[in-house]
This record gives sequence, C-alpha cells and structure tokens, in this order.
Amino acid sequence: MNSQVPAITTHADAEAFLDARIGAGIQPGLDRISGLLALMGNPQTEYATAHIAGTNGKTTVTRMVQQILGAHGLTTGGFTSPHLHAIEERFHLYGNPISEDRFVEAVRDIAWFVEKYEADNATTVTYFETTVALAFSLFANATVDVAVVGVGLGGRLDATNVVNAAVSVVTGIDIDHTEF
Repeated sequence: MNSQVPAITTHADAEAFLDARIGAGIQPGLDRISGLLALMGNPQTEYATAHIAGTNGKTTVTRMVQQILGAHGLTTGGFTSPHLHAIEERFHLYGNPISEDRFVEAVRDIAWFVEKYEADNATTVTYFETTVALAFSLFANATVDVAVVGVGLGGRLDATNVVNAAVSVVTGIDIDHTEF
C-alpha cells in the first residue's frame, strides 16, 4: 500500500475515490466499518445520534428531526442514502447539504484511513461503508451536537448500526430489497 494520502483535489477525484468501491457491492456486516472507524478514532462517539430506520420515509423523518433540533438551538449533521442528483445530498450540516468543496475536503480527510484499512485487512470497504465513515468524520470535524442518521439496506447488519443512538425512530416497515 502507498502510505501517501491519495491525491484528492477535485470533486471528480473525490467521486472517483468513492466510485472505486462500488465493485465491492453490498456486504452486510459490522466488522469492516467498526475496524475502519476504530482506525479513524471512532468519530461516531463524539456526538449524540438519532438513528432512523424503516422502509419508507427515512429521509423525510431525518430532515424533520434535523429541523426540529436546529429550531431548539442544537447543531446537527444528517446522513441519508441514496442521493438523487449529487452525492452531497447525503450529507447535511446545520440543515443544509454540504458544499462540493466540503465534500472534497471530507473525502480527502478519510482517504488514507480507508486505504490503510483495506491494505491491512486485504479487503475493500464498500461504497456505503465509505460514505458512512465520511459522514461520521464530517460530523465530528464540524462538532455537531446531534447526528441524525438514516439506516441503509443492511437491516441489523447495516453499517450505520455502529452508533449508540440516544434516540431511535422506526418508520413503516415493509418487505423491500429482498434481492439483498
């Protein structure tokens, strides 16, 4: 493994870093994300978390909870997936999507850790796991009071389940994504 931080200076570089992990597919489990976050100093422990699960409505509930907390003077981070138009839609700070520049900086901040973990463990961190680690690091660096985190497809083995949520919300549950 190259011990140098990957050269991530542009939005295209940052997206390419994430896209290189798409081939890892969906791999439910908490070992990779737990190991990566431990290497990063466990940023997800730096703030309270509200964890939003369910089949439908997670993004809406995530955004509403962020707005309610913000109205009460708390600073918030928000993570949802997937994005519709731009990757930055997944990551919110203080009720707003992050900027392209902040996205590039956040990817640059975690890139060395991702590559180090992959090399040391002969594995590839998935795209979703990388975005989860990015969100948790972003929120710690922004010193949010509360992160509002939407669960992905992994159910109990979803990468977001490494949080020790102060509050959990479950929206409607239905059978969905059975192919995974």
